[in-house]
Parts: sequence; structure tokens; C-alpha cells
Amino acid sequence: MVVPQVPAGSGLLVAAILGIMPTGINVAIWHSLWALEHEKAWLADGSTRAQALAKGRFDLLVGYGVSALLAVIFVALGAELLKPRGLVPQGIDVALTLSEIYTEVLGAWMLPLFLLAAFLALFSTAYSVMDGFPRTFAMLLRELLPEQRWVAGQGTYWGFMAAIFLVAIAANTLFPNPVTLVQWVGAVSLAVAPLLYGLNWYCVNRLIEDPTLRPPPYLAIWGGLGVLAMLGAVVAVFWIRAA
Repeated sequence: MVVPQVPAGSGLLVAAILGIMPTGINVAIWHSLWALEHEKAWLADGSTRAQALAKGRFDLLVGYGVSALLAVIFVALGAELLKPRGLVPQGIDVALTLSEIYTEVLGAWMLPLFLLAAFLALFSTAYSVMDGFPRTFAMLLRELLPEQRWVAGQGTYWGFMAAIFLVAIAANTLFPNPVTLVQWVGAVSLAVAPLLYGLNWYCVNRLIEDPTLRPPPYLAIWGGLGVLAMLGAVVAVFWIRAA
């Protein structure tokens, strides 16, 4: 029913898709830190750690499920509406073309709703990234320098927040086309994904002291195969890119 193809010159796009769909593996770290922040609330009602873990897992599964559904919808949108019309939008035209399709099919009333949904999607993504990276770097400093008092407060978090803000401004200046920027970010995310996948697998299967909170054996095997599959995808995509 579906024949995968990698057209010439699309290696970077394929790398970006594999690197950030349904999301980058770095979100596993952010999700863990956010879960630690919510731990007190999850345990406040008398729940056990296993029950708290179940709540976090449910949150994760909902996010992945919605992402998978949206991915299928966008593939169908491109295959059924964009490609038959010969529409290949670039840059900002992607949003404009999609808005025109929605208004053409559903009516002009859909345009404000579409713009609001697009804004909320972009805002939530930016908000998550701007919180996730500083939180991760601040926690990393606390783990590496536990005896340093200056890393214990919120100053490191806000310092990294300012640094990432400046990096974001520089990135948008160097890559005025947002599509190109997203593709390169996705490709970099794919390149480091096998390492982060492997570390993530090791942490949840070896470093969790309570064995009842570790993944069952079949999930450990499935996760290990996933690490190998991601490594194979990295080699294949960059081989195609270099060919």
C-alpha cells in the first residue's frame, strides 16, 4: 500500500523527519525532569511510586499517540490534496497554503481558527524548548558540581535560559528560512539519537534501584532493538546523503 522512496536531494529532509518524529529523543530527559517536578503532587494523594510512574507513562503515551495521529493526518493531507494539485510550498508558504486548503474546504470561518491553532502549536513548542534545555543544563551542573553552592539556586536555570535565547536569535539570523533551520536541527537530532537512546536504555534498565519500576524484559529487548534500528537509520540516511 505504501512504497517508501527517497527522491534525490531529500536526504536532509528524511534525516529531519527521523530525528524529530514524533519528537526528539532529548524530550525523554525533559519528561523525566518534569516528572520529578510533579512527583510531590502525584504522591500527595497516597499513591505509590509505581502508581506515580503509571501516571507519567500515561502522559507520555497520550503525547506520542496524538503526535502519531497528527503525522498520519499531515501525510494524508500532502498525498490527497497537495501532491495532486502540484503544490510544493516553501518556507512561510507552507502555512499559507495549508490555510488556503482549510478555508477552501471548510469555509472562510476556518482561517482565524487555523491561525490560532498554528500559533498555539508554535508557542507550546517554543515554551517547552525554552524550559527544557535550561532545566536540563542546570540539573547537569548540580550533578557534576554537587558541592558548589552557586549551582543550587535558580540562577543557573535563568543563566542558561538567557544563553539559549541568544543562541535562538543567532540561529534565526543565520537561517532566515525556518524550514532549513528545522531540517538541520532534525538532522543533528538524528545524528546524536543513537547515543541518547543507548544512554536512556541503560539508565532505565540498569540504574533504577527498584526492579519493580524497571521495564519488563520484553520492553528491554524491544528498546535495545530500537537503539540498533536508530543507529541503522542514521547510517542509511547519511549514506544516502553522501552518495
